[in-house]
Amino acid sequence: MVQDELWLSQYNEVKAFIETNHRNPSCHRIEDHHLLNWLKQKRKLLNARKLKEDRVTKFEKLLELAGVCDTIKKIIQTFFLYSFLYSYITSFFTSSPYNNPKIIILVKLQ
Repeated sequence: MVQDELWLSQYNEVKAFIETNHRNPSCHRIEDHHLLNWLKQKRKLLNARKLKEDRVTKFEKLLELAGVCDTIKKIIQTFFLYSFLYSYITSFFTSSPYNNPKIIILVKLQ
């Protein structure tokens, strides 16, 4: 294979991984290491401005895709956290004080 074909096959593999798993390759999973190493090496080349011109745009799109997946994941986690807190607070204030053990403990302590 020519270098361009190898680069493109690795690019497609990383892109497919990010699209299917909705996350970047992890350093904690052994099966992701080759993808992570490829990403880190290309980031270093991009920052040193040694990456070829035709590859720069594709790699920047890949980084945007990875960033979007991380942003979506953070939004989902935040949503679930707030929905859990909202349901907990509403159940706390709408329940009867006699049925809520936390309020009974507070009353006994005072």
